[in-house]
Formats: sequence, C-alpha cells, structure tokens
Amino acid sequence: VGMKGHHSKGGAVNVIGDYSVITKSKFEMTSAAIDGGAIYATGNHINITDSSFNRCKVSHDYEAKYVHGGGAIYVQGDDALIANSTFDQTNARIGGTIYIQGINAVVDNITSNRSFVSTSGGCVYIFGLNALINNSDISMTNASVSGGAIYIEGQYATVANSNISNSVAKSQSGYVATNLGGAIYIHGNNANISYSKIDGSTAMDGGAIYSIGSNSIVYYSNFTDNLAQAN
Repeated sequence: VGMKGHHSKGGAVNVIGDYSVITKSKFEMTSAAIDGGAIYATGNHINITDSSFNRCKVSHDYEAKYVHGGGAIYVQGDDALIANSTFDQTNARIGGTIYIQGINAVVDNITSNRSFVSTSGGCVYIFGLNALINNSDISMTNASVSGGAIYIEGQYATVANSNISNSVAKSQSGYVATNLGGAIYIHGNNANISYSKIDGSTAMDGGAIYSIGSNSIVYYSNFTDNLAQAN
C-alpha cells in the first residue's frame, strides 16, 4: 500500500482500537497538523511492521493540549511494536520519527536517517516503563533540547544491539544547559544500554549518553568521536 496525505492526526492513517496491524505499506510526503505525520494510533498491542516512511512530518507549533509528536508514527497505548521498517527525512516537535506513550513499547530493527525535532527525541521519544529499542540503526538526527536520537522517560529502559551516528542535542542558538545526551537521554531507574555503538554524537553534557536514575548500566558498547561541547 502506498499513501500520501495530510490530516490533523495521522497524515495517512488514523487508527483507534486494540490489536490493530499496519504492515507492508509505503508512506511518502505525509503530514499532520497535530500528531502522527503518517500514522496516528491509539490502543493497546498496535503493530506497525515491514513498512517505509519518507518525508513525513508534524507541525512544530506549541499547543498546551497537544504534543505535536511522531514525524512518522504516533502511538498511545501499551505493548506497541514498531519493527522491520525504514524512515528517511522525518520531523516533528517531539519524537522526530516515532512517538510512543505507553508501557512495554518495542522498536526493533528500524533504520532511520535525517530526522529532527524542535524539542526532544530526534528520532524516537518513548514515555513509559520497559521500553526497548533493539537492533536498530539511527543516523544524522538532531534535537534542539535533549536526546539527539533517543529520549526515554521511564524505568527499565533498554537500548541494545544498535548503532547511532552523528546525532546532536543542540539548540538553534548553540549548546545550552538543557542540551543533554547527544545520542541517548534516559530518565528512569534501571536503564540498560548494551552491545551498541555510538559515533560522532554531541551535546552540552553527555556527548553520547545522559542518564538520570539509579542502577543504570552500560556494557559491551563502543564509543568513538563523541563530545560534550560548550559554546
């Protein structure tokens, strides 16, 4: 399925209901005024797999009752799965490619290039416990606040078997105190980052990773050319 379109929520698809599945689809040049540049989904056990997203976006306007999240995908619900998909040139106010609010979210085997946000989570923003990002490649992302590639708010977050390169947390006026985690920002206890590679990422603090919380662990990971930068 190929889709082009514009809508306030879900530039191409707006889904309400548990156990919804979107698979083997192509989304190109879709946009939304509020959330979900290509897909807006509410419900538990949402599955989005084996699809491609190109030049999808959400308005960067600030409105108190909307997050303006998910340049390609916005999901509100538990046990979401986004897997085996590619993303290129996506942007939003928050979560430049993917925004998920809910527990047990899984982002697995995605490739994402050239995404940006005017706040946090240059590629992925997850708010919820037990978030997992696995086996993914993320490159050339930018957040104007924190989490140049990934921003997770919640305990027991895991980033594993993933590569992140050339991600930046930097405001339009330069590096400021809120620019935390050039590649990854995690706020929550028991964070786990393993078997991953982070290259060429920059922020004011935590050029590669900025983690707030007890019992966090980073292991079997490689870091190259990352920088904590001041103006």
